[in-house]
Amino acid sequence: MDQAVVMPQPEEMEQGVAPSAARMRAVRRKDSRMSERKPGRGVPLITPLGLVAGDVLLYLERRGTSTLRQLVRGVKWPVRMVMMGVGSLIRDGLVLATQNDVEVIVEPRRTR
Repeated sequence: MDQAVVMPQPEEMEQGVAPSAARMRAVRRKDSRMSERKPGRGVPLITPLGLVAGDVLLYLERRGTSTLRQLVRGVKWPVRMVMMGVGSLIRDGLVLATQNDVEVIVEPRRTR
């Protein structure tokens, strides 16, 4: 559903006067409510996220404890995906993450 938003002209804003209806312009924008999205749009995130998490585990298995920065450079996925992958691994209890000043250190959790 489109919705019109009325904005005053820049010169009217500078003068501090109330804009007249004749001098206003309408800007159309999309309404971003989730309920109006059509099914089947977009790509499911679960499969790529699983691939990233697997790559992170493989990287940690080969290299051991690493910083998040090293993971991002070594795994070759977008930064946001690596961060989400590490988050899912932390939530699943497969890795531990600790913050040391500005660095986040990620280490595989050892199973007994």
